[in-house]
Amino acid sequence: SGGLIAFITLFASGGLLLLGASTVPRSRIPWLVISEPLDVHRSYLAAIGTGTIAIALICLNIAVLL
Repeated sequence: SGGLIAFITLFASGGLLLLGASTVPRSRIPWLVISEPLDVHRSYLAAIGTGTIAIALICLNIAVLL
């Protein structure tokens, strides 16, 4: 039960990071403080999102094996 909660939380966080990095255009964000770093660090956000999903899958594997 605890492993499933961790999996869902990490998987959702990674999915939201990937979604935000791939689909949100810079012009949709009205605040320059947020939109400029998002545009510059878009590839980092995608890498962090992918890594978060990978960690979620590892947690799920550990939870299933135990």
